Amino acid sequence: RAGGEPLVATLPSGRLLYSAHAGTTHFFAPQAANPGTGAFAENYQGQTYIWTSDDNGKSWQFRPRLIAPNGAPASGFSDPEVAIDSAGTVYFSEINLANVAVSSSKDNGSTYNLENFFGAVLTDRQWMEADRPGELYFVANAFGGGTGVPPSPGAGAYISKSTDGGKTFTRNVPSTKGGAGLGDIRVDKRTGTVYQAHYAKGVLTVGALRNARAGNLTSVDVGVVAEGVAMLAHWPAFDLDPAGNLYLTWGERGTGKRPAGVYLSTSQDAARTWSAPVR
Repeated sequence: RAGGEPLVATLPSGRLLYSAHAGTTHFFAPQAANPGTGAFAENYQGQTYIWTSDDNGKSWQFRPRLIAPNGAPASGFSDPEVAIDSAGTVYFSEINLANVAVSSSKDNGSTYNLENFFGAVLTDRQWMEADRPGELYFVANAFGGGTGVPPSPGAGAYISKSTDGGKTFTRNVPSTKGGAGLGDIRVDKRTGTVYQAHYAKGVLTVGALRNARAGNLTSVDVGVVAEGVAMLAHWPAFDLDPAGNLYLTWGERGTGKRPAGVYLSTSQDAARTWSAPVR
C-alpha cells in the first residue's frame, strides 16, 4: 500500500501502534505504468491505516475501521494523530480538510469507535494530547473560519478540550499566543499542564496552560526558549520525561543568530526558563 505522514506510538501495554495515510496527498507522475499502481484503488477505503505490533515491531496486524460505529468510509484521508489518556484509552484522529474525525479505542488499539465526525472543521493539521480519563486536548490550524464547532473566527492555531472522550469539544480559542501556536502539544500528566511551542519574529517560546484541567485554555504562561531564531522547518519537536523536564529541538537556516543546524534546549522548571541552545 502507498503511504505517507507515518507515525508510531507506544501504548502503556508496550504495544506499538503505527499509522499512515494512503498516499492521498502524494501527487507523482510516474514515467511508466507500475505493477503496484492498482493497489491504491484496490485498498483505499476513505480512511488512514492503522497497524499494531505486540513483538516490538517484528510483525504487524492491520486494524480495519470500516463499519459504524467503528468508523465510516471517508472519515479521513490524511494526517493521522494519536493520543493516550491515563486510563489507556487510545484516541485517533484523521483529516479531510472539511472535517477532522475523532475515534477512540478502549481495547488497546484493536477496534475503534467513531466519536465525532466533526471534531474540527476546515483545518489543515491537527494535534492531540490526552490527560486524565476522558480528557482530550485538540489543536488545529484553521484557515479562516475553521477548527472546531462552531468554527473559529479566523486563521491561525486554535485549541479546544473534550471531557467526554472526544464526543464533544469546548468552543475553540486561540492557541498559545494570538492563535500562532506551531503544532504538536504535550501534557504533563502529573500536573495537567499543557505545553505548545510558539514562534514569531525570530523568538521561539513555549506556552504553558497551567490551569487547563480547570478548563482555562486562555491563561498562558510563556517562557522564552531562544531569540534570533531563523526557523528552517514548519515546527519544532518536543517532549517531556516522567519528571516533567522538557526537551525542544528545532532547525535553523543560518541567517539568524546561530549557524545553520539542529538545536536542542531543555527546561527543568516547567517551561519557565530554558538552557542555552546546543547545536
